[in-house]
Amino acid sequence: MAMVGAVMNRTFLIMLTCALWQSGCGARMSDEEIQQYYKDEAAAFSNRASFDLKCPSAELVVVDLSPDTRGVEGCGRSATYVRINYKWIMNSGTQEAHRI
Repeated sequence: MAMVGAVMNRTFLIMLTCALWQSGCGARMSDEEIQQYYKDEAAAFSNRASFDLKCPSAELVVVDLSPDTRGVEGCGRSATYVRINYKWIMNSGTQEAHRI
């Protein structure tokens, strides 16, 4: 009988957890917080690329190559960045930009 009670308690806890998860119970970012997050991320990326390429942010051209890869050109230089653990890391080294 005790085993039946333990199984029922476990089943109840699993069902409760699923119900809370599906109801959205938990921390959620507001639309304003999401917009601010993306603005902050864009500013941090721009500052990093500006420093790496030794070029003012206003002169940089950023191209999304994939969801986690960006190409940047500016001041005659170019670089490729990948997103790893929510941070943008240059993975190409700084190169002289070649326009086609």
